[in-house]
Amino acid sequence: MKAELEKESKNEEKSDWVNYHGKTMQVDPRSLYLFRSDSFVRRAALWIIEWQWYNYFILLTIIVNSVTLAITDYNDRLIPGYVSPRAKEMQVIEIVLTANYILEFVLKVLAKGFVVHSKSYLRSYWNALDFLVVIASILSILNSNSKGLKALRTFRIMRPLKTFNALPRVRT
Repeated sequence: MKAELEKESKNEEKSDWVNYHGKTMQVDPRSLYLFRSDSFVRRAALWIIEWQWYNYFILLTIIVNSVTLAITDYNDRLIPGYVSPRAKEMQVIEIVLTANYILEFVLKVLAKGFVVHSKSYLRSYWNALDFLVVIASILSILNSNSKGLKALRTFRIMRPLKTFNALPRVRT
């Protein structure tokens, strides 16, 4: 009997139930070993990532990114010394989009944890793909003049795959 009670109390400690925007979900008791499920930072992050309009905003940034990829001038890779007349605008758009994706990553990690907990960010394959794209985007921006790292810019093509993560109905 005592062993069953201990087992039951351990199971209760493994997850908490929270309700945001009419949706009840199970979350790990702590995120990043710092934020309990009732902490203000974690509740705010959970509220934002579960908010329907935030998901629409992320979807809009994915659409803008797709359009940006379609109108980007790639002649700089083919013609030495070529500078596109839209290069500066495209770089600004890329930085803004990357900043949005970094914010999404940070909010999800604060809400769910990074990798250790059962419901953490990297436990989802789609989030792992998002993480890879975000890291490649950051490296691409930091090393935009390096010819060897221009290949990382091709990871931007994978950004539209974030649509599958933004729209859960599409995943199934």
